Amino acid sequence: MPDGTSGQVLTAQGAGADPVYAAVSIPTVGRARAYPSAAQTISHATWTKVTLDTENYDVLGEFASSRYTATVAGYYLCIGSVGYTAVADKLYEVSIYKNGAGACRDFRHSSHVEDVSPKAVDIIYLAVNDYVELYTRQWSGGNLNTRAISDATYLAVTRLLG
Repeated sequence: MPDGTSGQVLTAQGAGADPVYAAVSIPTVGRARAYPSAAQTISHATWTKVTLDTENYDVLGEFASSRYTATVAGYYLCIGSVGYTAVADKLYEVSIYKNGAGACRDFRHSSHVEDVSPKAVDIIYLAVNDYVELYTRQWSGGNLNTRAISDATYLAVTRLLG
């Protein structure tokens, strides 16, 4: 039997027939990741939409205005993080909203002065035109700024195959 070439797999043809090599078609999967270009002021005890205006990538052009909008229905892995330079003994929250309502949430309590980045992670079903956004809330007693760096504050979304 001859060898296949790159991009091919061996495919069975049924009982008694020799298998053959066939080309593999891998679909383009929607995925995007964005982060803020500047720090954002977050008021005490107020859920606030995080401004994400810089894209690391956006394969199908589904990310705009700090929002990922699905063009294909399916299950999506969503990861959101908001970084703060922490104030001791305070609570920091992050939530991924689906169509304007909280879908998953995480919080972090800072026991001493350190950087803190709570992360919300979930697999969320999105129909066509459903969207996800990143929100945060903090309990410092005053205003705090988010960290405007790609590894601390971001929203990453990938459609899962299967």
